[in-house]
Amino acid sequence: QPYYKSLGYGNEDTPIMNKYYDECFSLPMYPSLSEDEQEYVIKNGYMYKFNISSLYDNLDKEKKEQFLTILKKTNLLEIRTWILNNYKEEYGYIYKVKVENSIEKKYNAKIKGSSNRNENNQLEIEEFISSMNGKYIPGSSLKGAIREAFVFSLLHDDKYETERKLERITRKDIKDFEGKVLSAINSREKFDISKDPFRALKVDDSEIIQSDKFAIEEIKIGNIPSMVELLKGDYDKGIKVIEEDGIKLFVKISDYLLGKTDKGIEYSKDNFTIIDIQDAIDTKFDVVVEYEINKFSDEKKAAGIVKFYRELENIRVNLKQIDKDKYGIIRLGKFTGFNAKSVNILKKNPVKESRVNTDYLKRPLGWAIIKIEEDKVWIQ
Repeated sequence: QPYYKSLGYGNEDTPIMNKYYDECFSLPMYPSLSEDEQEYVIKNGYMYKFNISSLYDNLDKEKKEQFLTILKKTNLLEIRTWILNNYKEEYGYIYKVKVENSIEKKYNAKIKGSSNRNENNQLEIEEFISSMNGKYIPGSSLKGAIREAFVFSLLHDDKYETERKLERITRKDIKDFEGKVLSAINSREKFDISKDPFRALKVDDSEIIQSDKFAIEEIKIGNIPSMVELLKGDYDKGIKVIEEDGIKLFVKISDYLLGKTDKGIEYSKDNFTIIDIQDAIDTKFDVVVEYEINKFSDEKKAAGIVKFYRELENIRVNLKQIDKDKYGIIRLGKFTGFNAKSVNILKKNPVKESRVNTDYLKRPLGWAIIKIEEDKVWIQ
């Protein structure tokens, strides 16, 4: 060890430490090296997520020495290039997921051609949320989208007052503002969670989704390309059908919590039902889709977005003809965009520059068909 050498010690003075130092290795850690960057490689049409220690254990002596030499340089591109050239599926992996051919080409091009330090970040992949058991849709994601739709709907019902109030709302005020909309405030007009009707709405996480249901695709966040892990599916008239039988989440409204009139809750099992929630989801769908169609109708580059929304409208009409109270279309997830997560378009002067996140064919992300049966919700 260099430190002990500076104090005058030689190899003969620390034989045990020297033996450990020769056999042990540690992956260099520094701010720009994330967990994902340490543990994946794109090769032969798949992204392999693996444990670097396991990779090292499977290498022969010569490869181990090469790998240690590369790791000590702490150059991310060199590390990735070495792994790309030497990793084999038989070395093991935590899971693998299908990758579009275009993504693999871009990955290889970056590995071979990146010269600027900031290009390392363009190789990052945003993975789908997961636990030790596998990947899933969080119940909190669906609950959050339902809550946003419900607040949106209440505001939309009183449009003049909404326009007047929203002009004065800042980001830090939004929680208290939503509290007022839901009649969930205290005497100081601050948000009071004990009065929030959404305390009564329980949404469990989805069942575990098998890894073969996912693929790595390129999306555009605004105009910036990114690689993300998405649920894959077949396209029917421009709409991605992920799973014929849907992904199940369990939803329950607690009559007990709604009935706590001593807390001052203004909602009850008569005015806070699944049907009321479904109506709110429908209202938000109508307003958002109409706004985005009008916004992009005159832009030639956005023709794909308009076409997508027209087809989505047709799907919603067909679903409502089957059963108007069971089906709806909601937007949820990380990449849904500003207008999906805010009441921007209810303002008198909406922020028109708000971006729309799309896949590589310029179809907006995050829209899902929901089907409600008793206390279960299916997402497609």
